[in-house]
Amino acid sequence: MVISGRVLALGTGVKAPYHPFGNVEARLKDILWETCDLVCSDDPGALSDPRGWAGVLSYLDEWTEKPRAEWAAELTRFVAEGGGLLILHNGICIQSDPGIEEMIGGRFLNHPAQEEITFIPGGLLEGCSSFTVKEEPYRFKLKDPGEMILTYEQGGKTYPAGWRRTYGKGRTAYLCPGHTGEIFDIPAYRDMIRRCMRWCLQEDIS
Repeated sequence: MVISGRVLALGTGVKAPYHPFGNVEARLKDILWETCDLVCSDDPGALSDPRGWAGVLSYLDEWTEKPRAEWAAELTRFVAEGGGLLILHNGICIQSDPGIEEMIGGRFLNHPAQEEITFIPGGLLEGCSSFTVKEEPYRFKLKDPGEMILTYEQGGKTYPAGWRRTYGKGRTAYLCPGHTGEIFDIPAYRDMIRRCMRWCLQEDIS
């Protein structure tokens, strides 16, 4: 077993408007059990745990509430000082803080209705398999996304679906798929999550 440290996985419980954490919590633990010691919580304040963290995973679903300024500053400082941040699907809602938006290099704008779309890996995810699933085709406004690692095609156009970038001494990555728990059962996507988490935790994988 390879463990790179404790990672705080944040999600929203029964009050989640669209993506309750209970649908994915056990799946994330199963995906990452060889990669890190994943500790799941619905309390963003757990970031202040004095035992410390190697990384944070966001699956928060709090679109109507802006993160507390103190927490947002703590998260950006955590990454700048060498921590890792992996954001999955709706977890990008933390972009409503401008400092976090700058750190992750872009923001969610909207999405058309769900439909079958194919996700195509590249860059860091080169070698992972493409997969097709019914998903929300998220649209983004990207300012400085770093390396594009996942795209999808719709209506003859190619759209961003995942990227990675450094921030200070730390690393952030975003992956778009994740609207339903079943998406986390797709082997190709599980591979992508593992590879991104390892990179965020500064393992030497490329």
